[in-house]
Amino acid sequence: MTLLNGLLALGALAFTIPLTIHLLFRSRFKTVQWGAMHLLNAVVRTNQRRLQITELLLLLVRCAIPVLLALALARPVLTGFRSLPGESAQTVVVAIDDSRSMNATNQAGQTAMQRCADGMTDYLSRLSRRDEVMLITSSQAAKPVATMGRDEAIRRLREIKPSGNAANLSMLLRSAATALSDAANPQRRVVLVSDLRSSDVTDDVLRSFEPIERVFAAMEPAASVKVFDVGDPDELTNNLFVEAIIADSQVAVKDRTLRLSARVRNDTERFGNNVGVTWWIDDQQVESQRISVQPRSATLTRLSHKFESSGVHSIRVTIEWPDALLADNQRQLAIDVIDGVEVLLVDGQPGKQPLEGETDFLAISLSPFGLGGSKLPDAVRSRTISADRGDPTANIEKELAKTPVKVIVLANVPEPSEKLRNFLANYVDRGGSLVVFDGDQIKPEAYNASWKATSKDGEVVYLLPAELGSVLGNAKQREAERIVKAKLNQQFAPWSSVLPRSGSALDEVDVYAYRQVTIREEAREEAREDERDDSTNSEEEPGNATVDRMVLMQTSTGQPLAVSSAWGRGRVVQFAIPADGDWTSLPLRMVFLPLMQQLVIDLAGNGNTPNVVVGQTIRVPVSELAVATGAEGVVSKDKPNATPKVSQLSYTVQAPAQKEDEIDASQVAGLSDTPRLVCETDFGAGVYSFRQLAKDTTGATNITSTLRVAEIDPAESQLRPAGAARTAAFAESLGATLHADANSLVNDDQVDRFGREVWRWLLALLLFALVAELFLQQRRLVVPSITGNQARTFVS
Repeated sequence: MTLLNGLLALGALAFTIPLTIHLLFRSRFKTVQWGAMHLLNAVVRTNQRRLQITELLLLLVRCAIPVLLALALARPVLTGFRSLPGESAQTVVVAIDDSRSMNATNQAGQTAMQRCADGMTDYLSRLSRRDEVMLITSSQAAKPVATMGRDEAIRRLREIKPSGNAANLSMLLRSAATALSDAANPQRRVVLVSDLRSSDVTDDVLRSFEPIERVFAAMEPAASVKVFDVGDPDELTNNLFVEAIIADSQVAVKDRTLRLSARVRNDTERFGNNVGVTWWIDDQQVESQRISVQPRSATLTRLSHKFESSGVHSIRVTIEWPDALLADNQRQLAIDVIDGVEVLLVDGQPGKQPLEGETDFLAISLSPFGLGGSKLPDAVRSRTISADRGDPTANIEKELAKTPVKVIVLANVPEPSEKLRNFLANYVDRGGSLVVFDGDQIKPEAYNASWKATSKDGEVVYLLPAELGSVLGNAKQREAERIVKAKLNQQFAPWSSVLPRSGSALDEVDVYAYRQVTIREEAREEAREDERDDSTNSEEEPGNATVDRMVLMQTSTGQPLAVSSAWGRGRVVQFAIPADGDWTSLPLRMVFLPLMQQLVIDLAGNGNTPNVVVGQTIRVPVSELAVATGAEGVVSKDKPNATPKVSQLSYTVQAPAQKEDEIDASQVAGLSDTPRLVCETDFGAGVYSFRQLAKDTTGATNITSTLRVAEIDPAESQLRPAGAARTAAFAESLGATLHADANSLVNDDQVDRFGREVWRWLLALLLFALVAELFLQQRRLVVPSITGNQARTFVS
């Protein structure tokens, strides 16, 4: 224990005053002679003992009064036998959750971020000018941390806009630990500020804190960690939000109808009645609806739309409903609209008669109007080459040189050579799609071998998503009863429009034989560091390519009939049945046409994902903004027959609610031989518009544009607090103290720095002593005392 005003403690010597008075006057008494006093000896002895005890207590109380007063004025501090930083300089890292949920308002109209700003302003204002502050937000946790003074930190704190994606508190605290390792001062503190919703405090999150807590504890001296919970645990959240916009396919075809669905969720106990829903396409209102949403449930609203131009278009859904978080009352989706899909069919067993070849049924289903002689445009345009006479690699290369092809189909190709496998692996790795159909000519060992893709980044070895085995069933005995029933995966969005509301779309499909396949745990043996423009997890370790497998079709017994897997930026779909009618009646049924068309259209859009999550990096291929005549020149309006050369290219980007800025050369990155525009989604959810300005030698400028949409995880709209028990476990897992208000946070910090002052307790004891002195004074009695036949009366 230490004394802040040690000199005043000398006032405790004033206790000698009442002690001296007591010693000087304790023997003053008056003797009165009374012969009958001996009759009261027993009573007098009892009263005399009580008087002595009372006198002693009164003496002690009177001595304690000046001692307590002096100690209270000296301000003693409990230090727990440890050294305290006191006024020494310190480094404070303020880690703030700036996710969208921090913008939710309570019944008083105050947001969690406002409570954070007010509380932390009070906390930071008490720091000295020698202290350094590091301010980290969850949306910028991966970026370098700047050091500043308290005044600058308060100013920046007030400027934070809570528009980030769901906070990764583990990453935020790891960044804080890294920042503290470079601190200039030995005294280190971390203040984590968050609204601590239920989705933030999961068991996985708590387990992830164990190594972080060890890092803080290992610092010398150990870093002090505090959690400031700015959520309102007693607030009943009232939030209705647009949870998702779902398209039947991630790519649409111009002049063909696309079905869209928006899921509106009611995360409250109130009934959402007559909620207004508005659909917008490219910021143009196209439809308004009214829906009702039950408490703690969701409902779908649908729209069918036909796009009249190709390119990337934005779809926005807004709802009209007053709630705690207005920012999530809208959601956007970008959809890539293409003129058509070019598909190359490689027929492993061409037929001499119509519908005898392996790809004949598939070609009709993909391009029904063109093959039928109709003038109506086909969404998919297919071309067929034969693979029954040697290696088709050279022919495939020639076809790709004529017209870019989005999807290549191998249909019962007996034995793909190593050259063909490697060529197709490179094609898929760079963003193409491959579909493999089985058949009676297939040699499993050739397909089960490795498929190698090579680029300037290195080599990656892929494997088909499923290993081929033997054929089950007998296709020649077609009159026999079917061996299995096929079922579609209802979670595969492109086939959702094919599935009926009740029953199965494949009820009339007979399967007489199929290849037994085993899904691999890994679809590649090696992986390389490969930046991709698709939406992958921002925390994914470099070098691990995404391997997302999905069973698209299976038998009634659970055996896979179609499996999908990612290869680099492309995708592979592997069928355990052929594309013709040898093993199954699927190509003979009407459902075959929409199944194949929706699958191919979805695969065509695989290489371009115009939607990202806030916090991820947007990468736009420069080729997407290429002028109509290609990279060599532009078409001049004044001279339409001339093709002037491009003399200057520049690029701009306009983020949500921001001015248009030019993209410098450092943001045009080379990636797998494809230049890309690079942009961070630091400005939150919304549309990011990119433009290319191509100036030719005549001075004319041709402008092309495209867009990307960044959105926030819908889990961020679920505002239910974690609860007292979970928040306490949260703080305990970090070895931190938990605070629900700014005063508690400030007081705890003062205790950490200067110790716990006990003058309040001493003042309370002083008041008790004053009351006790008055009480004992009143209790004093005049008690007779006996010496022989004399009566003595003590006087004060």
